[in-house]
Amino acid sequence: MPELELRTLPVLPLKNSVLFPGLMMPLSVGRSASIAAVEAALGTEEKEIIVVAQKDNSVDLPGAGDLYTVGTRAVIRSSKQTRGDHRELIVQGVERVVLVKVEQNGHMKARYRPLPLPDDSTNETEALTLSIDRKSTRLNSSH
Repeated sequence: MPELELRTLPVLPLKNSVLFPGLMMPLSVGRSASIAAVEAALGTEEKEIIVVAQKDNSVDLPGAGDLYTVGTRAVIRSSKQTRGDHRELIVQGVERVVLVKVEQNGHMKARYRPLPLPDDSTNETEALTLSIDRKSTRLNSSH
């Protein structure tokens, strides 16, 4: 099977938040490296960025080791400059990704690959589903 080509996108580390695929989220961005990452994303036609949670929210200048390896590729839907250098964004999660290599050059960016959703089709899950179906059938037929 051929290796998927790795893409590189700017990285936006989040404190105290996680963005999931399919969800929209407002974000307030104030750290200079994060603003640089947002501006790099806004400078492209796709306006894509990787949003990833920090392991320790007390770290103000996170490096690669301060980030979780699974994040979300997102599209910046809107951006406006607010007080000082802060930016208010609305981002929409597109897909889960795994960070393969994180680099820092003015702003953080990462090579990544898509990460499929977990497979819930285990024997245990199927047994639980059948059990629930049987119970709901019995409950519905007793009325």
